[in-house]
Amino acid sequence: LSDWSSDVCSSDLLVFERETRAFNTGILQTLEPRAYYLRVPYKNQDQIPLFDSGAADFNYAQIFSENVFNGIDRIADANQLTLAMTSRLLVQGSGQELVRGTFGQRFYFRDQLVQLTSSTAARTYRSSDYMAALSGRLSRAWTADTGVQYNPRDSRTERV
Repeated sequence: LSDWSSDVCSSDLLVFERETRAFNTGILQTLEPRAYYLRVPYKNQDQIPLFDSGAADFNYAQIFSENVFNGIDRIADANQLTLAMTSRLLVQGSGQELVRGTFGQRFYFRDQLVQLTSSTAARTYRSSDYMAALSGRLSRAWTADTGVQYNPRDSRTERV
């Protein structure tokens, strides 16, 4: 598998900021778009034994990864774009994060051909589930963090 190549283009260095006030405190609001394009050509892996690879959990961090499998026995082909947006509220001066909201989704430009086994169903849909997260500081000692994964194909929430 060492002769494989992939094209990766990622942009997460762009941050927009604006100053505002809330609760008599100077607040800095950010808007942070993120785009990640990945292209990995198809390679037939049917003759490679499957020892320890499995399907990676689908979550917000995984939508920016290079492989939908964990382990080294399978490398997924890909032609996809992941788009996400994060906004934060920060206390001016200290930089302490008060609230963060994130939303993201992956878009597929072709069907996935590499599967774990011949009986595994291939992905044929064109976009992933929606991933969203919200976190915030409730007090000096308490924070809250929540996330949701929504499946638009079946119109249902997959995970909260």
